[in-house]
Amino acid sequence: MSDMPRRSDSKDRMIAAARRLFREHGYQGTALSDVVTESAAPRGSVYFHFPGGKEELATEVALVYTADAIAHVNRAAGATSSQCRPLTSRPLPAQMLRISERLAAGMRHASSPNVKGASSRPR
Repeated sequence: MSDMPRRSDSKDRMIAAARRLFREHGYQGTALSDVVTESAAPRGSVYFHFPGGKEELATEVALVYTADAIAHVNRAAGATSSQCRPLTSRPLPAQMLRISERLAAGMRHASSPNVKGASSRPR
């Protein structure tokens, strides 16, 4: 038996759960406790994997979603008879950083009590 610790999949499970919950209930309608419950991840692992909390988790969900979309487009392009150059993910980190910063700013703005229609229920 190996002395190496077994890799936990709790981060992946939390990302998948957050993706489902954000899609179903929106960012405001999803609490970190909902993600922990849905993913069956240890409660303490949330801030271990996502020190920035819900904002960082949402950024990671956006990165995974974008990578999945690029893979889907590349599969579709590969199935065509035309000469298509696959999308590359090389510039993705810099692009996603800018997008995730805007996403985070938008989420902070939407969370503001001054925004009409923002949930007043603390999550």
